[in-house]
Amino acid sequence: MNDPSEHCPRIAPIPPCEKRKKMFNTNALHNLLNVSITLSALIVAILLATGCAQLADGTLECSQSFVGPSYTAAAVAALSALKIAVNIMRDGVSGLIKPQPPVGK
Repeated sequence: MNDPSEHCPRIAPIPPCEKRKKMFNTNALHNLLNVSITLSALIVAILLATGCAQLADGTLECSQSFVGPSYTAAAVAALSALKIAVNIMRDGVSGLIKPQPPVGK
């Protein structure tokens, strides 16, 4: 009874196992990670490129930047929103969370 395959057989899954499979959606996770990575990386990169300096304790000092951090954050948010909008136009809103078909060889 300790074997997980007894609870979720591969040939004929019982309904709770099938429901569990549908709950984990790699496309939704992929999109969530894309947004998180894009936001965090771009905010730091743009701030550093516009004159901010990263101090020894990890904080950003932006008094020399010609672009304020609020404008940079707005630009990053706009780019991320554009990426999501493109995905929505391509696949529809449900396309952001639906499982993707297997990749053909």
